[in-house]
Amino acid sequence: VHERSAQLEDARAAYRRALTLAPRSPLPPAALARLELGAKNPEAALEAARRAQQNPETRAAGFRIEAEVLAQLQRFPEAARALEQMQQAQPSAEGAIALYQARVRANAGAPERALADWIESNPRDLAVRAAYAEHFQRAGNRPRAIQEYEAALKLEPNSAVLLNNLAWLYNEVNDKRAVETARKAHALAPRNAAITDTLGWVLVNAGQLDEGIQFLREAAAAAPGSVDIQYHLAQALGRKGDKAAAQEVVNRALQAQATPEWRAKFEELGRTLR
Repeated sequence: VHERSAQLEDARAAYRRALTLAPRSPLPPAALARLELGAKNPEAALEAARRAQQNPETRAAGFRIEAEVLAQLQRFPEAARALEQMQQAQPSAEGAIALYQARVRANAGAPERALADWIESNPRDLAVRAAYAEHFQRAGNRPRAIQEYEAALKLEPNSAVLLNNLAWLYNEVNDKRAVETARKAHALAPRNAAITDTLGWVLVNAGQLDEGIQFLREAAAAAPGSVDIQYHLAQALGRKGDKAAAQEVVNRALQAQATPEWRAKFEELGRTLR
C-alpha cells in the first residue's frame, strides 16, 4: 500500500521488517528489489538480491532476483551468470529455460546447452524438451528440430502445439506426414487460429487448394491482425488463380499497420498478381 501510494520510505521500512520476520521467504527481497528498481536505484535493488543470496534458504531466489534486475538494466551477460549460479544452487526446469533465454539475449555461444544439460538428467521433462525443439526450429536446423519434437510427442502425444510445430516442419521438408500431423493438431485445438493456419497452408502445399483455402479463410477471420495468416491466404488464392480475391487480401494488409518487412512482402505479392 505504501509503495502504491508513492510513500517509498515507509514501503522500504515495511519490506525490511518483512525480511526480518520471514528470513526464509524470497518474497520480501524480491519486493524490495522491485521497489528500488522502480525508484531508479539499481544498485540498491542488486543489494537486496545479494542480501538474499547470503541466506541458504533464499540463495537461489537471490540469484533469480539479481538476474531479473540485471535483465531490466539490459546487462544480459551478467544476468546469465546470475542464473548459472541459481541453477548451481537449486537446479530446476524453469531455471534451465530462464538460463537459456538469458544466454540468447546475451548472444552467448551455444545457449541451448542449458536445456541439453537439464534433459540429460531429466529426459522426461516435456517443457524443457519442447523449448529445446523450438531452439533448433528457430535456428533453422530442421532435422534436429523434427527429432526433438518427435521425442517430445512420445511424452505427450496429444499436445496440439507440438503437433502443429512438427506439421510445419514436415511441410518445410516435404514430408508426407505433414497433412496427417496438422489434422491431428487441428482436431485437438480447432479454434486456435495459428493451428488452423498451419493446416490450411499444409493442405495448400499438398495440392488440396479448396480445403486449404477454406481453413485459411477461417484462420484469417479469427485473427484479422495476423499478417502471416493473411499472407498465406493471399498466396493460396493467387495459386488458385483467384487474383481478385488475393489482391483484396493484399490491399487490406497494406492498409493495416504492418511492419516495413511485411509491407514489402505484400507489395511484392501484389506485383505478382497483376
